[in-house]
Amino acid sequence: MKILLKEYLIRCWEKEDAPAIAKYANNRKIWLNLRDRFPHPYHLSDAEAFLTKVFEQQPITFFAIANEQEAIGLIEYLLSLTQIIQHLCVFWKSLDSYLKVHFEAMSLKMERS
Repeated sequence: MKILLKEYLIRCWEKEDAPAIAKYANNRKIWLNLRDRFPHPYHLSDAEAFLTKVFEQQPITFFAIANEQEAIGLIEYLLSLTQIIQHLCVFWKSLDSYLKVHFEAMSLKMERS
C-alpha cells in the first residue's frame, strides 16, 4: 500500500526501516509525551520489536510516513470510536511536517468517503 502525498509517502513498514525508527524515536521529547508506552532511550532492538508487532497486525493499522530517503514517522489508521478517543499519531521529524501530512491524509480520507 502506498499513498503519495505532495512531499511525503504513506506506505507499509519494511524491515529496513528499523534504523530510521530508532534514529528518530530516540528523542526525549517524544518519550515525555508517551511515557506509558514508549521506551527511552529507544534502541534498534525496540524498533525491531515494534516492526514485528506491526507485521503481525490483522488488519494492519500502522503505516510509515516517508520522505525520499527513509521512514520519518508513523500514522495509525483507527478502526473504532474507542481507538479514535485514544488516538496517537506520532511524527518524529517536526510539527510543521506532521501537520502537513496529517491534514493532507485527512483530506484524502474525506475525498474517498
